Amino acid sequence: MNEPSSVAARSASPERLALAQQAFTRFHTRCFWFMREDLRVGEEGLEAVIRGLRAHGNREAFLIAARLAGPLARCSSDPMGTESETP
Repeated sequence: MNEPSSVAARSASPERLALAQQAFTRFHTRCFWFMREDLRVGEEGLEAVIRGLRAHGNREAFLIAARLAGPLARCSSDPMGTESETP
């Protein structure tokens, strides 16, 4: 039986998709050189973006991947995570 992965099991919010698209565009040369530059990231492409960011990205890309895959992945007004998040 095929079980959906933890990332695929969660519905992709518009904010998560926007963050994934921004990360794809920003890290295309480093992480996604084998994919078309004009690719639109959809719910089915989230796992590929997360894997690419983790495998080929720098620390910033890895942290964005964690935000996309985390159990409470929430997007702030700073979707690339460049502002410090202090409660």
